[in-house]
Amino acid sequence: MKISFLVPTYNRPDFVKMQLDNILEITSKVGCDFEIVVGDNSTNEETKKIVESLANSNIVYFSNEGNVGYDRNIMNCFKYAEGDYIWLLGDKNHFYEKGLKEVLNYLADGPDALVFAEREDGLSKSFTDVSELLSDYGFRFSRLCNTILKKDCKKTLSLCEKYFDLHFQHIGIIFEYLCTLDSINVLWMPSNVCFYWKNNKIGWGSKVYTYFAQYWFKAIMMLPNRLTLDAKIKCLKGKNDKHHIFHPYAIIKHRCSRQIKYSIKDLKENREYLELTSHSTFNKNFWTLTLLPNWILYPVTYLPYLIYRKKKNSK
Repeated sequence: MKISFLVPTYNRPDFVKMQLDNILEITSKVGCDFEIVVGDNSTNEETKKIVESLANSNIVYFSNEGNVGYDRNIMNCFKYAEGDYIWLLGDKNHFYEKGLKEVLNYLADGPDALVFAEREDGLSKSFTDVSELLSDYGFRFSRLCNTILKKDCKKTLSLCEKYFDLHFQHIGIIFEYLCTLDSINVLWMPSNVCFYWKNNKIGWGSKVYTYFAQYWFKAIMMLPNRLTLDAKIKCLKGKNDKHHIFHPYAIIKHRCSRQIKYSIKDLKENREYLELTSHSTFNKNFWTLTLLPNWILYPVTYLPYLIYRKKKNSK
């Protein structure tokens, strides 16, 4: 069984080097048959030089004609993949040695797809209904590396061009494929095998509402009609319910730590999507509060919250 690890990238040669070193080291220890497909959207040849310096026949490198965008780069990576299973990693999602061993054990059963994330009960689960999969697991699909697909998914890539420029291309690829099957066999592995290599460069910057309200809504609602509307709605709202993207203190925390730059313009342009992707309603006073300058925001809101949490935890 051969696995294709997909590494789409854009102007991050250092991260590509760390990713390739990680994959090569762990696969050599585990004894996994593999290939690494590096899709380069970069405006320079630094990534190409790194791949050439490794001189490894298991690495398949291609460079797009200019920056074709995040989604098209992912699609091209899938087209180059030749493995029995395809694992879309990106350049910052690394996996553990123990995690790869677990993955190989699950893939030995021949599922159509393998999804993984921690479960409270610590038990694995098998899905035979695609709407149940979207409803139960859907919000986790926003993370790039949490799904491994059988190579047959390449047969439905032509159906996935409608998801271009929504930045959730991988979700379209997953469900367009699964919805063509008469019955599905998807395994949920109850542990998270990846860790996220962080840096200070956030791709969506000040477009929080554009990505996680507008694009998220459009991508999920464009999924095949075989998926029930109820499952789509649960998936849409589950993202915010679980990750609290639009929760007041989440916004304030990210702003105070300067991880995310929420913008008033982005909010105004996408406010109609907010209620569709969360259980929040638009409240002028609330949003005005979260968009105050940092020097006012921190002492007035977040600092009292930290004091409250400290007192609560000490009890």
